[in-house]
Amino acid sequence: MEIIGYWKIIRKRLWLVVLLLLIGAASAVYYNRQVVPQYSTTTTLFLNPGVSSPLLPYNVMTRSVQSLANTYIEFMRTRSFTRMVADEAGLAIPHGVIAGSLSTQYVPDTQFFRITVTHYDPQIAQVIANASARVLIAENVARQQAVQEQITAQQNLNPQLKLLTELRDSLQQELAMYENRINTTQSQISDLELRASSEWNNQRLASLRQQLLSLQSSRANVLSSLTQAQSSLVASNPDITSMNMDTAVVVDEAPLPLEPLPLQTMQRTLMILAVALAISVGLAVLLEYVDYTVKTPEELDAVYGVPALGVLGISQHKAGKGHGKAQLIMLSDPFAPIAEAFRSLRTSIGFSALTTPIRSLIVTSAGPGEGKTFVAANLAVTLAQSGKRVVLVDTDLRKPQQHHLFDLKREPGLTNLMLDPQAELVDFLQDTAISNLQVITSGTLPPNPADLLGSPRAVYIMEQLENYADIVIYDSPPAATVTDAAILAQHVNAVLQVVQAGKTRVDLLLRCKAVLEQVGARVVGPVLNRVGGRDLGYYAYYYIYSYYGKHARDGKNG
Repeated sequence: MEIIGYWKIIRKRLWLVVLLLLIGAASAVYYNRQVVPQYSTTTTLFLNPGVSSPLLPYNVMTRSVQSLANTYIEFMRTRSFTRMVADEAGLAIPHGVIAGSLSTQYVPDTQFFRITVTHYDPQIAQVIANASARVLIAENVARQQAVQEQITAQQNLNPQLKLLTELRDSLQQELAMYENRINTTQSQISDLELRASSEWNNQRLASLRQQLLSLQSSRANVLSSLTQAQSSLVASNPDITSMNMDTAVVVDEAPLPLEPLPLQTMQRTLMILAVALAISVGLAVLLEYVDYTVKTPEELDAVYGVPALGVLGISQHKAGKGHGKAQLIMLSDPFAPIAEAFRSLRTSIGFSALTTPIRSLIVTSAGPGEGKTFVAANLAVTLAQSGKRVVLVDTDLRKPQQHHLFDLKREPGLTNLMLDPQAELVDFLQDTAISNLQVITSGTLPPNPADLLGSPRAVYIMEQLENYADIVIYDSPPAATVTDAAILAQHVNAVLQVVQAGKTRVDLLLRCKAVLEQVGARVVGPVLNRVGGRDLGYYAYYYIYSYYGKHARDGKNG
């Protein structure tokens, strides 16, 4: 569907969009009033991972700070941690509330770790933040102490492991001694190199350099022995993976928050309105697809396969019994846009008769209440106003309405004429206020309308009417619900199907057309009735022109 199509859908159901936006705005106001101000405070810690082995470089010996921070983050999500925080803080708060208020953050490429607490009570937020830091540090120390005690216990139970541990410690001390002596010798060499050259200094410098080489060689031997001892120790007890403890130190305790967090009222309101707008537009499109009716002239042309002969806007006068001449737009408001539309329909029918003359015409519809009686009456008036001799026959023998529109007697009428073989046609033609227009009302309502309309007498009367008038218009019952229209359609020159915009279902519309075509009727085209101003499509310009023409005439007459 094109963008203009979506815009038409939205514009058609603009009331729905506006309604949901108003509901969304009211919901946003209500929700913003219910929001409780939140206070946030943060405790900052410094993390120092323990050394895994004194023999490895620092960047290898030190565990990743980020890995340690991730371990703390996962630990702080456990129920045991939140229960310990509640006990430490002395608060009777469910662990779920504490867990929901806690958030953690590791500052990338640093050793800083932040614990943030958000709560509607600033004092509770401060207490939970500081208690969380204390519990985290205490539990970290307790866990590592337990590991060290386990390692010590395992060493005491294993004599070989104890000897290896003692050997490792002795070699570490010896390595430290050689490191100190090497540093002292290197310092002495540097001092002598800065002094003036002399025989004694040169001899002393050579002696120190020889001593440095000997110390470095001894350190290498001790380092090799220490590496072997460490490997043997790890092989004997894989649990020995840490020589030092992980530590965490509080750098900044959580202060008491004095100002609440921003409520973000505008952002929340815009988000709710955006959701309401999306729902309303989606619902409008959904209703458009669910609505299986024809609403615009373009849709009717595509569905029917034949261009619409006429498009009638919504009349100010409602159809139905009791409105009488108010429905005769051609008389009550001859300069209205819908009156011009009937004149355009008259012209379209005239073009349809260029190849095959139209002396008789049925006006029908798929179902009741679509405006066939309204169209038949006004079409008869406009044809009579053009100078043609017109006879309007009410063949709707189930719910006749034409006698109400023209304020005529229903009896005697068509049924009486058909039931009396001696009756003369001219005796049943009733004159109207419109020159050249006569009406045959329905007459007495029979129990079997279809049998009566299909009788030879009915066919004879229809032939007499074609010889009497220039054009005969039959107002027939709905063709998709009863067989009356199909019976009459076999004996007329053309059929005009009325379709009410937004009411006639597509399946019924096509069924009506199929029923008429099956009996050999010539369906000249459809007429779209009661089209909303926004759905007129290319006919909208025509209605605008008629509107301005009407006002121009009113101004001239005034």
